This record gives sequence, structure tokens and C-alpha cells, in this order.
Amino acid sequence: MMTFSACRIAYYVIMTSSSDNCELVYNARIWQSTGDDMTWMAFSADSGYVTAVGRRDPPLDKFPPTRRRDVGGRRVIPGLHDSHIHVTYLGRQLHCVDLKGCQSVEQLQQRVRRFAAERPGATWIVGHGWEQHLLGRLPTRHDVDAACCDRPVHLIRMCGHASVENTLALKLAGFIFCLSNAMVQCYARIEYKFTCVCLSVCVCVRHTFCQLAYRSDPSTDYYS
Repeated sequence: MMTFSACRIAYYVIMTSSSDNCELVYNARIWQSTGDDMTWMAFSADSGYVTAVGRRDPPLDKFPPTRRRDVGGRRVIPGLHDSHIHVTYLGRQLHCVDLKGCQSVEQLQQRVRRFAAERPGATWIVGHGWEQHLLGRLPTRHDVDAACCDRPVHLIRMCGHASVENTLALKLAGFIFCLSNAMVQCYARIEYKFTCVCLSVCVCVRHTFCQLAYRSDPSTDYYS
């Protein structure tokens, strides 16, 4: 596999400028986010930007032998330098419990308690921003229960790919059930009591809680 630091890809661009500072890669399988693979591309040796891509016959005559590379059918991908933000997502966070910078589970609990107390009419408590390396460990549903147990609570990690819920939220989502008076897992992990975080082994796990919260109270449409 080869990687190239390409921030932009211009599809089917016809090269009309000089290729003195460009190089050609051909006989390749060039990945795209949509559609079939391209088979050749040209990129600037100065900036690293892709200047042209295409299928079928590569423009070999536009490049001297020292600036052509036959990669033998290998996979080529961009350098994946993708800096972006989700503006709506950031705006919705303003309505959540801000858990960024919490230095302990106790501090996380304090913020959840205060947020819940200030919003007695909220049917769901949603938070964002905890990090286990700052807390000292992964939080559990029991930690969240101790902070708020009368309403479902959904606390999303800083990365957005993991979350921890209280028992009520897990019950409403159908992820745990009672057997012999013990809470047992029925999703995601094997031989591990469902006391900890829901990792996004499936994106629908996190979105299940978002949808439940929104159906109960449209004002909690933070992450759906």
C-alpha cells in the first residue's frame, strides 16, 4: 500500500499546465470515497496536491521516465489529512453537561448532579467530554446512578465513540436485563457485567440513546 499527502483530489482533470514539477503514478488502484477506483494520478512534488486523476490510459507522454512510477496494481490512498468540525454538533453541546476537564469520577458526578438539579423538567440528562485518563479509570453505570438515578443519563466520551449510561437509560434502551438478581450483559461484551461503558462496536448503540432522549424531549436533540 502507498500513501500520498493529498489534501484535494480533482476528479477527471485534464492536465493543461506544465508537468515539470509533477509526478505520475499509474497502474494503480487509487481509492475514492465514492465510485470505482482510479488507475492513475498526477501530483505536485512541491505541494503534494493531486493535480489530476483518471482511468484507463495514463498520460505517459506528459512525463519523463524519471517522473513516472508504475506501482504494479498496488492500492494508493490519500494521506488522510482531514481537519474538520461539526458545527451543529458543537452547538448542541452547549445544551449538555460539560464534562471536559473532569479530573475524577467525583467531579463528573458533581457536574451531573448540578446540571440535573438546575433542570428539574428535563426528561433526559445528556453530557459530553469525559476522558478516562483524567478520571483515573473508566466510569461505570453505578457511578452515574450515584449522580442521578431518577432520570435516564447518557454521558458521551470526548471522542464521541464511547459513552456511559445509568441503569435507567440502559433499561430503557433494552441493553440489560435481570437474571438471578444480577445485572448481566446482553450486548457488546462477553463475560463482563454491564457496568461500564458502551463502546461503539456498532454506531447504533450511541444513537439508540440519542433517539430515546429526543423522543422523550425534542429539546435534547443533541447528537441524533
